[in-house]
Amino acid sequence: MGNLPRKPLIRELLVTLPRPRELELDEALHFLDVQKLNRRGLQWNDVLILGSASVNGSLVWTNDKRLAEAAWDLGISFAPDSDQGSESLEN
Repeated sequence: MGNLPRKPLIRELLVTLPRPRELELDEALHFLDVQKLNRRGLQWNDVLILGSASVNGSLVWTNDKRLAEAAWDLGISFAPDSDQGSESLEN
């Protein structure tokens, strides 16, 4: 968390955020295969983020190009300048 001002307050607020369900290993491997995420340059943690977002009904907001493209393809990308999520990625 680097040199964040008011670090104790930030930590306290982070603890109050809801925690999404994480995928079990077998679920993540199944998600990887079913969604055909192999050979896309994704890291394992990217697959876990995508899978977790998918099962929790969440959107993915990232600056990582490959992760953003995969989220877009799965229909779970979020773009801050759009109310519709994935649709502003076309710009």
